[in-house]
Amino acid sequence: MYRGTSVRRHVPLAWHPYRPLIWANVQTFAPASAGVYKLAVLTTEGKLSVFYVGQALDLDARLKDHL
Repeated sequence: MYRGTSVRRHVPLAWHPYRPLIWANVQTFAPASAGVYKLAVLTTEGKLSVFYVGQALDLDARLKDHL
């Protein structure tokens, strides 16, 4: 890379469907392996609005931390 320049990379991700962040869903669907996750809120207009994107070495443990 040349000094003073930056490279933007687009990494396509296959996201799973949104599920409510509740203990039962984390237990059932979150693997104890590394990954990227996003948290969203359902707006009054009925749309999902992402407010946080994170990564973790253990998705199960990290999502439980959010609870």
